[in-house]
Amino acid sequence: MEEDELESQEVSFTINPRQIFYDYNNGLITTAERTLLLWMRLQGTPYGFAHFNMKALAEDTFTKTVDPSYINRLLGSLRSKGYIYYKDRKGCRGSFQVHFDYWIVSKGIVLRLDGGMRKIVSTKTANVSEDNPIEESKLMEEIRSTYADIVEE
Repeated sequence: MEEDELESQEVSFTINPRQIFYDYNNGLITTAERTLLLWMRLQGTPYGFAHFNMKALAEDTFTKTVDPSYINRLLGSLRSKGYIYYKDRKGCRGSFQVHFDYWIVSKGIVLRLDGGMRKIVSTKTANVSEDNPIEESKLMEEIRSTYADIVEE
């Protein structure tokens, strides 16, 4: 692709925390869990969640199609380990929303999962410092209003 073509197109990125790599190397997550988690994170919105259905995940995630019940088991395992959160649901039909842990959003903000709720854990920006609590307070207010639908206090 030409350089001019790249500049004219909007390019979207996702960033995955190295912790997934470390946890895999230390045996905390399996190869199948890692593959599913990374595949889902690639589809995440800028706000740290995505919509999925079991059948599509079963067909798209692995080189061979697997049973949706296997995907359901992997999702349950990832949820119990804190990598993702989704509301309780019955069966494998229909789409559902999945939230991801350690999701970077604009202005250096990292959203974390805490029992299924979003928490702001990092606000590292050029305008915020420990010496300037007023600027930090204004930034936190802006963040809370921007992400009000996905951040719980």
